[in-house]
Amino acid sequence: MILDTLRIRGLDIQFTIEKSARHEPNKAQIKVWNLTRDHRRQIQSLSRSRGAGRIRAQLEAGYEGMTGILFSGNLRTADSAPEGPDYITSVEGEDGGHAYQTTRVNESFPPGTSIATPVRACARALGVGLGNLEDAIASATLEGGGTTFPSGTAISGRAADELTELLRSCGLRWSVQNGVLQILRRNEALQSTAVRLTPTSGLIGIPSVDADGKVKARALLNSDIYPGRTVQFETIDLSGTYRVEKAKYIGDSFGQDWYVDVECEELSVRT
Repeated sequence: MILDTLRIRGLDIQFTIEKSARHEPNKAQIKVWNLTRDHRRQIQSLSRSRGAGRIRAQLEAGYEGMTGILFSGNLRTADSAPEGPDYITSVEGEDGGHAYQTTRVNESFPPGTSIATPVRACARALGVGLGNLEDAIASATLEGGGTTFPSGTAISGRAADELTELLRSCGLRWSVQNGVLQILRRNEALQSTAVRLTPTSGLIGIPSVDADGKVKARALLNSDIYPGRTVQFETIDLSGTYRVEKAKYIGDSFGQDWYVDVECEELSVRT
């Protein structure tokens, strides 16, 4: 775990991280047992500083030789308190949360401006990486069918709201995953190889399917399973490719919890 310049290893850490393909910030709740007094004070000082919402918070977890980043965002709050013989430091983080709430844009663009230009401006204002922006926008068209704004355009207001409206006019949606922009069509997923989930390759228990065809399932903790990615279910009762809409990672480095709960929608994608 990383908080600003502080790297935390070898201690008991519990975490719950919730991500979705929606543009609202992903959230992390992390507890760390028995940090040193100096480190507890350092973290509380960071949390109380004016720039707390811009302080880096990152958690990497997994199995030996197969770890990955589960959360990369910014510190929201942190506090330490005694519990029996232990001191527990509770940390909350958001993926782009501070920028989502506060960042504004106010720019005008001349006739003939491409769709990508104001989208890039919003991304820069939010302070997030461009992710798959260029590939997603390359084939995007406005509601009228063009790829440029013939009369020019302007963006003014919260950067998150302006980005939402720009992409909605092209049939696209966005989210921030580990500090970078992810842009998808509403009925598509990232064009990457699906993560295979079977009773012998990570799937825990039996997936459930609701009346709308949405699947809920539990798998061993895997940072490759995240919103926008596809998973391939292969069980006696369920077979097909699904897009991950939500993922909830739960772990305890000194306990038994070490899994990811997913909510998925079925689709056909190119892999």
